[in-house]
Amino acid sequence: MAAYDLHIHSGYSSDGELPVAAIVGLCAARGLDAFSLTDHNSVRGVGEAARLARERGIGFVPGIEIDCNYRGTDLPCWATASTGVRRISRGWRRRLPPKSWRRSGPWSTTC
Repeated sequence: MAAYDLHIHSGYSSDGELPVAAIVGLCAARGLDAFSLTDHNSVRGVGEAARLARERGIGFVPGIEIDCNYRGTDLPCWATASTGVRRISRGWRRRLPPKSWRRSGPWSTTC
């Protein structure tokens, strides 16, 4: 079964700790097939992550987590490059129960 992590924060994010190079190294060491860097309000690490992932033969999906607030409620919004998601989604969506990849509630967020 393929392994993905589509929500990782680096040191460029307010709640991230590791530099991008360390994250890519951990993804490789743990045998991930693909990952997405989704820092808060920043894409500063995306170029480096893409280059290092390519060098290590790991799939990469550029992303961002945009902090939003609506009437006092914090709403994280994730955005990923749709071409990257389409490329890997054929694998992970087949392995999940229907609609489990969608967050339900007053707002729907789709990967």
